[in-house]
Amino acid sequence: MSAAVVAVSGTGTGVGKTYVATALTLALASRGSVVAVKPYESGHGGPFGPDQRALAEASTIDVAELGLRVRCFPDAVAPPEAARRVGERVDLWSFLARFQAARARFSGMVVLELAGGIHSPFDDAHTNAAVLRALAPEHHLLVAPNRLGVLHDARATVRAARADGLIFDALVLSQTAAKGADASCDSNARALETLVHSTPIVLEHGAVTAAAATLGAAWSAGAFRRR
Repeated sequence: MSAAVVAVSGTGTGVGKTYVATALTLALASRGSVVAVKPYESGHGGPFGPDQRALAEASTIDVAELGLRVRCFPDAVAPPEAARRVGERVDLWSFLARFQAARARFSGMVVLELAGGIHSPFDDAHTNAAVLRALAPEHHLLVAPNRLGVLHDARATVRAARADGLIFDALVLSQTAAKGADASCDSNARALETLVHSTPIVLEHGAVTAAAATLGAAWSAGAFRRR
């Protein structure tokens, strides 16, 4: 018995990872047990941040039942610095030990969202890429904002990930702009068609249940399957 991990990474901060992770968690919840985890969140008073709450509400079980602990720090800086400012410490190895132990006890799906991009700091000595390499998730999604400039951001992130031995199985373009507000929105997906193994999924922000239906259909069609 071991949980399958779906990692949700982003080209940076504030690109829509939590919206995508929440929608995906809702989609997977209709197929079985699933828990969504964002280990650290900063910029909000505890005990949980809004991202962590959204993920918890979409999950079928509580992270605490798996022995996992999520933390939220008040200052809006990277988690290692945010933790230090309140006398705490973020440590890669202790997180990996807890996560892998929970993974071994759980037979469902784990949706994992890390703060920032793949090269954002996880602790003082390691980036998120180190976490992802150690966990070797069964599925790995890249979230990028569907806006002008995403062609560079997505390509640069995929190239950097490959250099670190990481592979993305799907690209989700998270769109917050109203139709017509950004002329690039209609062509970005087409321009990025060959970047990952499947056609990019454009996800307009709105009712999260509608986003869950879109991602659920893509999951059923094999869009997130590693090739």
